Amino acid sequence: MKTINDGTVPQRLKKIAAAAGLDTLMKGRGYTAAQIDTCLADKAEQDKILAMTEYATTTLKLTGTPSFTLADQPLAKVHSWTALQPKLAGLPQ
Repeated sequence: MKTINDGTVPQRLKKIAAAAGLDTLMKGRGYTAAQIDTCLADKAEQDKILAMTEYATTTLKLTGTPSFTLADQPLAKVHSWTALQPKLAGLPQ
């Protein structure tokens, strides 16, 4: 973990994936190491995720995960399926 911030973004993402067990999880689902590396090195996808994160933290003011929104409005104190389910049940069908 001491070197997690060392290297290029794809190298750092690979370290994070390994530390979190993501690489093992994906290999268990049939992905090869090369496919996982290709995914982690995809700059366009990284940019999309960074843009979503920026929007969530700056515009929506979300502070943690999981967080949920309805109609682009954050749901206060809703951080689980148990808390989200009643909010969804109240929506028009």
